[in-house]
Amino acid sequence: MAIDDLLDEHEQGERVRNWLRNNGAGLIGGVALGLAVIFGWQWWQKNRQQQDEQANLNYEKAIDGIAANDLKKAEAAVASLGGKDGVYGDLAALQLAKAQVEAGQRDAAITTLRAIQADSSLHAIVQQRLARLLVDAGKHDEALKLLADAKDSTSLEIRGDALMASGKQAEARDAYTKALTSLDVASPQRRLVELKLTDAGGTPPKTGESMMARNAMGKRLLAVAALALVLSGCSTIKGWFGGNKKDEKPTEPAELVEFTSSVEVAKIWSANVGKGEDRLGLQQGPVVADGRVYAAAVEGGVRALDLQTGKEVWHFKPEKTRAGDAAQPEQVAEEPAPGEEETKAAKRARKEAAKLAKKAAKRKIEWRFSGGPGAGEGLVVIGTLDGRVIALDASNGTEKWRAKVPNEVITAPAIGQGYVLVRSNDGQVTAFDAASGERRWFWTSELPSLTVRGNAPVTLGPGVVFVGNDDGTVAALSLRDGRQVWSQTVGSPDGRSELDRMADVDGPPVLDGTTLFATSYKKETVAIEGPSGRPLWQRDNGGPGGLGVTSSLVVVADQGGTVWGLDRYSGNANWSNPKMLRRSLTAPSIHGDYAVVGDFDGYVHWLKLDNGEEAARARAGGKAVRAKPVVADGILLIQNVEGELTAFRFK
Repeated sequence: MAIDDLLDEHEQGERVRNWLRNNGAGLIGGVALGLAVIFGWQWWQKNRQQQDEQANLNYEKAIDGIAANDLKKAEAAVASLGGKDGVYGDLAALQLAKAQVEAGQRDAAITTLRAIQADSSLHAIVQQRLARLLVDAGKHDEALKLLADAKDSTSLEIRGDALMASGKQAEARDAYTKALTSLDVASPQRRLVELKLTDAGGTPPKTGESMMARNAMGKRLLAVAALALVLSGCSTIKGWFGGNKKDEKPTEPAELVEFTSSVEVAKIWSANVGKGEDRLGLQQGPVVADGRVYAAAVEGGVRALDLQTGKEVWHFKPEKTRAGDAAQPEQVAEEPAPGEEETKAAKRARKEAAKLAKKAAKRKIEWRFSGGPGAGEGLVVIGTLDGRVIALDASNGTEKWRAKVPNEVITAPAIGQGYVLVRSNDGQVTAFDAASGERRWFWTSELPSLTVRGNAPVTLGPGVVFVGNDDGTVAALSLRDGRQVWSQTVGSPDGRSELDRMADVDGPPVLDGTTLFATSYKKETVAIEGPSGRPLWQRDNGGPGGLGVTSSLVVVADQGGTVWGLDRYSGNANWSNPKMLRRSLTAPSIHGDYAVVGDFDGYVHWLKLDNGEEAARARAGGKAVRAKPVVADGILLIQNVEGELTAFRFK
């Protein structure tokens, strides 16, 4: 029997009271402490939520101000964040600095970036953007100090820019070379760094010599060896890595087979428009307007030629611009004051510094035109590898206005309805007033980590702009303000690796009537209802370079080299031609009753639209053709990578 059962009610009550007297204070304190913790935690969460909501509200005010080009409103919103709201304040300040640069307020942008106290996740981005602006402002020493410990490719590239602008060419070459060693061979940034290294007097390493290429090759060889072990068991090593010629054949470009032409084509003229793109992957091609052909090359300016004869009408080649002025007061030692002695070493150093400064000030760089020109409404517009945009009078080639975009322009601008639309390599589309060159709006899409080299030129529709993006989508934007109307997937970016997920739409969407056609690197082609964005059909035949459209057919060339003829209304494959496999075909164009593609060896192929059979073949020079052929007034125009422009016509 328990002891409690032997006690009467009075004794049991007395025991409870004694326990409460001994432990009551602690019990009450524990309860009070527990309640305080609970209510305190709830108060802290509520307060934190209010702070986050306020920070989010201030961030939205900053973004709204930037979108409306009201930078004062944006500056006030960023100031209210005051750096105390973590990532909200940092991101708003970065957006503000970008808008200030685009508005020509470089010094204000520098001040904004200096004020950012970013955490480790954003610190490198802030430092890089600030360093770029300091280089642009001529404050090379500050930029170099900022990037003294640069190790990543972007920081090394900017450090090279600062050294180059300071006249330290040898050190700039070293920085660019280091940047290249950490860049993947497929990186869009690599080509630009190679150009900068060349300008600095260096020689870009062959892609096969890069560290990443060697590592990738090593991994592939190990994978092949492992697979061979699994499949072959105890068999010998002989033949694992390509034993006979028959096994190697599928990796080589298909050999061209002789055939009897069913239509005759003739070359009517050819012209050289300057030093071509070579290995830059720009897909430079001509444009035709009002009976004239407008063409450009990386070096050589812009030319207007008569469409029928190829005779040059005018040639625009801007004066070379100075690479940088090193003769700034802080970079050249001053002469001694009257009465002060100057040692021989100091005198020699001063003269050497002055000599270097004079040499750097005289050094000039020729503008490198990229992509191809756009033409329309009396203008010819071209972009450069450093983000300049130049508008010329189409009648005589005189310059009308200049503008600037944030990144290299490697595709042709579009002109129409009072606007000039420029696509830059960072995914931004910028709209300029065609008459004045004033910026009207810009729109940006986020880039995947790995993309195909190139961009899709934008396509103009009535009051709308269609943009093919590197993430595999097509977006429709309002021409008036850049607002996104709809977005539709062309190629789904799925797969286990970044390479598998590449789905770029690098050819311009084609608007025919109210139907928009687009194709992607994922070998997918879609038809979309232009006004609504509603998909009409989708087929697993396509490629990154674009397509040709007739009243009954959509013609595409996939990345393997097969040309497909798809029914325009259903997407079903009417025919295919696999005879040009691995020949790096261009996007198809329509020339009369034929589809036309160019290849890596300079050959041009005409295919019958009714069955895809090859009808004619000709050669446009001896170098690769990457740009889509252009057809105007029955004449087919081909531009190769050396800048040779050739015109063909049916006999």
